[in-house]
Amino acid sequence: MSAAYLSAMLFGGMKVANVLTGRQLPKIRSGALYNSELTLDAVKKSVMAPLAPLHGLLKYTPGSAVPQDRLRQALHYIIPVGFGAAGTWSGSHFFFSDRIKKLKAPTTLEDTVDRIALEQSGAFGGLTSMTSVFNTGSGIHLLPFFNYSSNLQSRYVLGDGRQVATPGIGKWWSGNAGLTPWGVKRTLTYMTSYLAHNPDPRPTELSSLVHSVVAKLYPDLPEAELIICKQRLVNH
Repeated sequence: MSAAYLSAMLFGGMKVANVLTGRQLPKIRSGALYNSELTLDAVKKSVMAPLAPLHGLLKYTPGSAVPQDRLRQALHYIIPVGFGAAGTWSGSHFFFSDRIKKLKAPTTLEDTVDRIALEQSGAFGGLTSMTSVFNTGSGIHLLPFFNYSSNLQSRYVLGDGRQVATPGIGKWWSGNAGLTPWGVKRTLTYMTSYLAHNPDPRPTELSSLVHSVVAKLYPDLPEAELIICKQRLVNH
């Protein structure tokens, strides 16, 4: 949804910018850049007809050194970028709209943990929108952590109640002390299913699953106390 909204809004923003400036965004043809005019008649005859009253409001002379022309030419590029960033944020927001409503008033500890992660993911939603427009054009997508791909991952993982499960990095990045990629609620669901369909009197993975749940709920609990609590639950 982020990619779809980004593409649609970039295209729409480009059309709006073209009408406002009365010029087409530069295109590459035969190795030369050119910036052609977009006449009012052409606007009225196209799908952009509703935007006709905006035609030429930001008209400028390409290559001019006049500050007003320079500013308007810059806006010709900035407007589509702004639309694209807004599109990425909107796509991400609509994707999680049902979950946002569901967790608006959490009543259980598990739902509260999910709500906290969802709130934390909001910051990555903003970072995703800002970095999406630089995804390939500037090479910023090659930088670790501060790029569109990693921000999108963090937005989805936290927003969906999951956690980064990479050993060592997981606890630092998303508070995940275990090796399951889910939050508390889904780990409990998995553990219930695992126990219900396991014929062993003492299922081998039970200890690690209980450890994961307790560690997620009480991240500041000392390791010694964590082991005692875990063993008590396993024995029960």
